[in-house]
Amino acid sequence: MRFLFFALIVTIGLSGCASTESESEQPEQTDGLQNEMPVSRSTSTFENTLQAVIKAMKNQDEAALDEYIDIENGLFFVESTQGAYSECLNYESSAKLFLYSSEASEYEVNPLKYLLDYFNNVDMAEFEIVEEDLFGREACNFQEKGFFLDSNEADVKMLTDIYQMNAERDGLDIEPNELLKLGDTQNAVIKTVFIGDGEVTYTFYFTEKNNKWTLTIMDMRDCDT
Repeated sequence: MRFLFFALIVTIGLSGCASTESESEQPEQTDGLQNEMPVSRSTSTFENTLQAVIKAMKNQDEAALDEYIDIENGLFFVESTQGAYSECLNYESSAKLFLYSSEASEYEVNPLKYLLDYFNNVDMAEFEIVEEDLFGREACNFQEKGFFLDSNEADVKMLTDIYQMNAERDGLDIEPNELLKLGDTQNAVIKTVFIGDGEVTYTFYFTEKNNKWTLTIMDMRDCDT
């Protein structure tokens, strides 16, 4: 079976995560999810957010996942298309995202179908949180099993690159406002999560605003193809 237990690798030194709450203030653990890292006094620590996002996807809980999707910018879902181009879909909520996956007949048609299957074959009680600095590692060279957290690289140009490439392909003019919106969205990314099972690697990008973490971009392009 390709789906193996995995480790969650967390970088050191995230600002705002130094202070901890007392043991009595720790959120109650459910469904086997572990919470071994200190809890910040901020509204939502990154560690808790990542676990909540994984749990919401595992359960396909739309309401729970929507708590971590930015109301204004939504969630950008990037996937491969035929040829050398990529497609970028923007979802205001997770309902259409899950529907899009459920209607796909094969993993190759929609990689989220594969990822949800991966989540559902992993024992969530086996989460282990380890500190390691993975700054600057390329997702496409990252073939280890598990979840690995990275400080964001200074220059994420995925959304604007895809937009400009597709506009050029289709002979369309670049809309300055759209380019600015996409640039602001990708520049606001703070944390990067590599998700790999040893065969494929996907990348999630998270943003923090007003002490709340949101899932900003899901790069679901298979690095092996």
